[in-house]
Amino acid sequence: MRNVGIDALKVLSCFGVVVLHVAGLNATTSNHFIFENIYYYAATFSIPIFFMVNGYLLLNKKELNYKYIFKKLIGILKIVIAWNTLMFVAMLLVKHNLINPFKESLGSLIQKGYFFQFWFFGSLIIIYLCLPLIFRVFKTTRYAILLLIGCFLVCITIDIISLVYEYPMQSYVIQTFRLWTWFMYYFLGGILGKKSIIYYITNKISIVFLSAILILLSVLTILYEIYVAHIIYQYPWAEYFYDNIIVILLVMSLFIFVTRINYDRISTLVIEFISPHIMGIYIIHATFIKGFNHYYPFNSVIMNIILIVLVFGCSLFFSIILSRIPYLRKIIQF
Repeated sequence: MRNVGIDALKVLSCFGVVVLHVAGLNATTSNHFIFENIYYYAATFSIPIFFMVNGYLLLNKKELNYKYIFKKLIGILKIVIAWNTLMFVAMLLVKHNLINPFKESLGSLIQKGYFFQFWFFGSLIIIYLCLPLIFRVFKTTRYAILLLIGCFLVCITIDIISLVYEYPMQSYVIQTFRLWTWFMYYFLGGILGKKSIIYYITNKISIVFLSAILILLSVLTILYEIYVAHIIYQYPWAEYFYDNIIVILLVMSLFIFVTRINYDRISTLVIEFISPHIMGIYIIHATFIKGFNHYYPFNSVIMNIILIVLVFGCSLFFSIILSRIPYLRKIIQF
């Protein structure tokens, strides 16, 4: 039986990634405050939630072996190579330009080339290679919490050093290799999936209290990131705030809230309809952003919001089409 809350988190995170990449077109190129800053920084939760969901699902499986991991790794590599091969064909036919699809595939895993968003797959590959060992350790809740605390302390330390030096230390490491951050969120998702933790949260934390905390943290996150990004760091990108304590608390609160609330029949149907296409949307959305911006700049706030809806909708539609073609569905699922 599918967990509607987890599916809702996938949909919310994927939409948030689209918001980051579309709003970021204006929010990261302006030297002063603009309205796009608000919903750009509000979407900071998106990537951390992706890692948390993955940790929630895999670290709480009954068993996990290298055979399963190998299958996952092959699935990821097939997707990466397939899309870069398609780009090779497109470049050859349209621009008569030869590129090496295998070199491009490796580059995309470290945030280079056309499919820059594939850095996420690069991080997942590293995590998956460590997963069987982590899975064994994670069976004991005490050790799981120690792993989380260790990564959490590294995150907080890096964030404090960044504030002291008024420069984001994370910028020295590409997103693929910011493993202290991704492991922290991965472990956090895994711990929140443990039955004892779920039982405690369900019985000790009310939805009303959780809602109030979530609203407060959302406002604090937006204000904090706007101030630090533009006044202290003078680097506007949201990716440099994943290690911050306010953002960590926000992401955790959002995760708990979305998995706790009850969904009516219509909401469930919508979530379950979109959820299987999340990976396709993530892969395709950057292409639609580039395509739409090639013909129209979408610079105003209204047009920027319209572009978010257009990109998400078109990516979903295209993903649905691919999912119904037997051979092509394999390039949007692993």
